[in-house]
Amino acid sequence: LFQNLCVAVMLGLAAPWFAIALPGELWLPLAGVTALSLAGQFLMSWAYARAEAQYLIPTEYSAFIWAIALGWFFFDEAVTWTTLAGAGLIVASCLIAARSNPRLAE
Repeated sequence: LFQNLCVAVMLGLAAPWFAIALPGELWLPLAGVTALSLAGQFLMSWAYARAEAQYLIPTEYSAFIWAIALGWFFFDEAVTWTTLAGAGLIVASCLIAARSNPRLAE
């Protein structure tokens, strides 16, 4: 909440000089994207509250693979060795931390 409030204040202060009014035909798609994003966040929160941690860890960190693959396929983003190495380090460190902590492994 605090982060959202700070961003809203900063953007609100800059809005009179930089804001551009959206054309009328973009309001409906914007409302649709907003509704789908909110629904997705609520459903993920609901699912995460009911799942066990050992199932969530591999599922959550597969997002790196999906982000790399979708970025390459749809946006022609280059997949560099540094991207793969960084994703691998993040995933490996989180898995090691989860396995070495007895409370998280339960």
